Amino acid sequence: MSQSIIKTDDYRNLIANLKNRIQAAQIKAAVTVNTQLMALYWDIGQQIAERQQASGWGDAVIEQIAKDLTRELGGLKGFSRRNFYFIKQFYGFHTDRPEFVQQLVSQIP
Repeated sequence: MSQSIIKTDDYRNLIANLKNRIQAAQIKAAVTVNTQLMALYWDIGQQIAERQQASGWGDAVIEQIAKDLTRELGGLKGFSRRNFYFIKQFYGFHTDRPEFVQQLVSQIP
């Protein structure tokens, strides 16, 4: 490719446009991923809290869930005992206002 093409305004505008489109798509992808993760965490927290209450399970079950899921998911990161406690706390904090969580999830940048 000729150096003279690269130095034209038309070419620089093309590069700037492509860069903006790529960055916009990256942001949309991140928002989608975050939205899905928040919904997943809400659901996981709800299931754990409801099962604990219905079955009389104590907090030790959270550690067992973390171990079993880590094993079942091939060592996938992010599902530690500590994270499950945070997930359950997230659900517990917002359990009486699910519409707030839906609005919050949709606003994540």
